[in-house]
Amino acid sequence: GTKKEIADFINVHIDNPDFRRMAIEHAVKSQNYSKAEKLALDGIASENSRFSCVSTWHYSLHDIYKLSGDTQKLTDICYILVKDGRTDYYKEWKALIPKENCKNEIERLLNEPKNHSYEYIISYENMSDRLYRLCCDLLMNKMVLYGLNQLNLEYRVKNFMNSIFGMQANKSLIALNMLLFAKN
Repeated sequence: GTKKEIADFINVHIDNPDFRRMAIEHAVKSQNYSKAEKLALDGIASENSRFSCVSTWHYSLHDIYKLSGDTQKLTDICYILVKDGRTDYYKEWKALIPKENCKNEIERLLNEPKNHSYEYIISYENMSDRLYRLCCDLLMNKMVLYGLNQLNLEYRVKNFMNSIFGMQANKSLIALNMLLFAKN
């Protein structure tokens, strides 16, 4: 069919993720970023959207905002992506934040109730106080799970904390996992 017939067909079936993706790609190629943004936002708001589709629309928004040069919206979508566990967007998000707001914004992200990047961020930022609290929380959970007594736990925590903070933060999480999943 003609280009108009194809476009009409796609618009009629826009609830289909493949057709929505095609429509977004066409709008981006035409540099119609506002239309591409609307299509992605409508996809997110759709009652039919599965998590995988919402993620796709988030990625689309990231690309749209990057191409259009909208740094505020790019910062916002990177924040969402990082919070949802896409740690590869963390450095980009952090670079977009004004230096004077960076510490507060990182704290805001860390305090999100459903932050799937918490361990990555505290390791990347070498936030030893938060890493220490995370270790203690995880060790307490292990104590309850395996019925360790308080004395045994305190001994393990003390030894672990002495060794962990002599290492780089990213290695400390590996050490933590080794301790937590080691057999008693």
